[in-house]
Amino acid sequence: MTSEGTALRFTGVRFSGPLFVVGMPRSGTKLVRALLNQHSGIGLTTAESHFIPFLVRRYGNPPPFRDSIDVEDLLRELGTTPFAAALRRDGRWPEPALLAPSVDPRSWASILERLLRACGSKPDRPDLVWGDKTPGYVSHLPLLAEIFPGARFLHVLRDPRDHCLSVKKSFGKDPIRAADRWRVSVERARRDGASLPAAYLELRYEVLLEDPERALREVCAFVGVDYENRMIQLESSQEDLGDARGHGGIVRGNSGKWRQGLGARDVERIESIVGEVATAAGYRLTYPGRGTRLGRVERAYRRLKDGVPTLLHHVRHAGSLWPGVRRLIRHRRWSSWRPAQ
Repeated sequence: MTSEGTALRFTGVRFSGPLFVVGMPRSGTKLVRALLNQHSGIGLTTAESHFIPFLVRRYGNPPPFRDSIDVEDLLRELGTTPFAAALRRDGRWPEPALLAPSVDPRSWASILERLLRACGSKPDRPDLVWGDKTPGYVSHLPLLAEIFPGARFLHVLRDPRDHCLSVKKSFGKDPIRAADRWRVSVERARRDGASLPAAYLELRYEVLLEDPERALREVCAFVGVDYENRMIQLESSQEDLGDARGHGGIVRGNSGKWRQGLGARDVERIESIVGEVATAAGYRLTYPGRGTRLGRVERAYRRLKDGVPTLLHHVRHAGSLWPGVRRLIRHRRWSSWRPAQ
């Protein structure tokens, strides 16, 4: 949705996928994935893949594989990723030997479609819209469009002040750095999306909370499927972090919390950073301005400071220090948040 709350132009013709749900962390992408997966004709991955930019950096495009044996080796390597670990916990990671013979080894589109379909919420349905929810792909739209010429991108946007507050509360990270990352990522995605007008749609998180049926009808039209009422009948919680943690369904009041959660000085600094990028995306600022990026030294300092809560997050998940360090290294290796080439 644009700043006026209407969709960018699109063809409205049903497509076979992929649909990529992208956006900044703590912006509602997990909720959007759950709502879309309620639809009988949509099956997105149930974990975040992250690894597509890494694969292209490492192997090039097209990939250099010769036969199904090479593809099977690749899929076994992908079995070491955090994506595979998350799926394996649910007993959903596919056997590489069953996937490899059915793909074109010289085509990323063929390899990745076979894998992502198998890892989707409805792996046995060849007739549905398939895709992936990985927020970090917000910085890689041109690459994904090159690999999948028919792809579509749903960019979930959240008020940058609420985003910064949620990052602080959920991860203990610096809200000022979060504002800088929001500005850079959203500005780039909107610019890239403008070059893909039939394949790019913005959905504001606040609009989804306020009128979920209207928002999801627009998303369904974007991917060429009929809206289904079951999409908003979500009972279980999709969040393990933040204020929506443990709440079933759509938490309609989960916006505007920055007014109580952030001090005036932080609000002014955040708004000074996101500036006209936020205004162009439809957000009214208390201190409107053109926006200023962090300087190199301050950005490096705040990034270093964020390293501590990042490590602690992985240590908590792993249970102790060294497994947490190894988990962090593994996530960093495959991460889609590395700068786009």
